[in-house]
Amino acid sequence: MSNADPVITPAQQAVFALGAFAGLSSGVTGDDPDLATFQLISTGLGNAASAIGTWNIAWGPSVVMQPIGPAVAMNTMYVARSAADPSQYVIAIAGTNPKSIVDWIVEDGFVHWQVPWVYAPVEARGARIALGTAIVDAPSGPSDPRGPELVARITAELRKHGAPSPAGPG
Repeated sequence: MSNADPVITPAQQAVFALGAFAGLSSGVTGDDPDLATFQLISTGLGNAASAIGTWNIAWGPSVVMQPIGPAVAMNTMYVARSAADPSQYVIAIAGTNPKSIVDWIVEDGFVHWQVPWVYAPVEARGARIALGTAIVDAPSGPSDPRGPELVARITAELRKHGAPSPAGPG
């Protein structure tokens, strides 16, 4: 076994940074957490461009706020698109926010118990999700109305490059 430091590729560095930017919502408060998080992520992308390349927000972010208690983010998701390679997307998700007690107790505490995922695609019969996710999050996905349009754009991009569709065959 080698004692050499592992090599982190530029692509890995970019994906890690993009994922970390989703967590910028953890301190967001106010009436429009999606917009506030969009602004934070956009600033982060601009500041990091020299290290990770130029990326733009293609969709989102969608911020799920704690339903009771202080208004803090529980989960955040957005999609970034590379300016250098427009066929490259990264789906960035921030999970547990340490400031959200509901996130800790319900989402993280109720992971062991699984329930049927009623929004699963037909080809995923028997799909299950964590009880905490079923209780707290909208299991059908983020509420951004651009969601179907994003899936169509990514599907078209994948087909153009000969990759399988994320939405299934067809």
